[in-house]
Amino acid sequence: AVFYQLQGSYAKAEPLYLRSLAIWEKVLGKEHPDVANSLNNLAGLYWGKGDITRATDFFTRGLAVEEKNLQLIYAVGSEQRKQNYAQTFTGRTDAVVSLALQQQTKNPTLAKLALTTTLRRKGRVMDAMTDTVQTLRTQLAENPETKKLFDEWLDVQQRLATLVYRGQGDQKFEIYQQQIKQLEADKERLEEQVSAKSAEFRKEITPVELADIQAQIPPDAAMVEIVQYSPYNPKGKNDSEQWGQSRYAAVVF
Repeated sequence: AVFYQLQGSYAKAEPLYLRSLAIWEKVLGKEHPDVANSLNNLAGLYWGKGDITRATDFFTRGLAVEEKNLQLIYAVGSEQRKQNYAQTFTGRTDAVVSLALQQQTKNPTLAKLALTTTLRRKGRVMDAMTDTVQTLRTQLAENPETKKLFDEWLDVQQRLATLVYRGQGDQKFEIYQQQIKQLEADKERLEEQVSAKSAEFRKEITPVELADIQAQIPPDAAMVEIVQYSPYNPKGKNDSEQWGQSRYAAVVF
């Protein structure tokens, strides 16, 4: 599929990418990082074809899966795993920012997606740098009941991350999916319980939304967000043609 895409043979590449996506979803489940890669590959394909609507749809789906995995990785992953995953999502962020800037005012949905993705991923990196998990542990130390729930939440996160990245293995797919659903349900239950007792925790697990940021800006003020990115060209035939030199963009809202 990649070979055909690089040659500009999108009609040949598309069914192969779609088949790959279907296989990954069946074998690994819809929340696996490889599924995100397939979704984002399709976004790049449709972008190259000029189908911006479908490119936006697939970027939205792919970035949502990546964000979910980022939460797992940055909560319980090793430093090496965090760094490895950070390298993969940087390119995706640059790509969606490039597409949004290319479209400018033509596609408000795409612009919102690009800015939201950028802000969320900046937040994830800052969380990793400041070791948010340890900070929360310290803050919750004075409340043993809440800290116990928080530790249970971390344990569920760890088990869920292990299960997602390990994949189905030798067990039946139905059992694998059932285990994931149970852990996700446990995760949501514990998040509700800890959030009810800790405003700091509630703040950390709540995804960044542009509307919330805009609500904090006074009527007579504006916020400027500086975004560093490498321009991406979906029609490039190699890395040097696909990726440009680093640039900066300013978003005012």
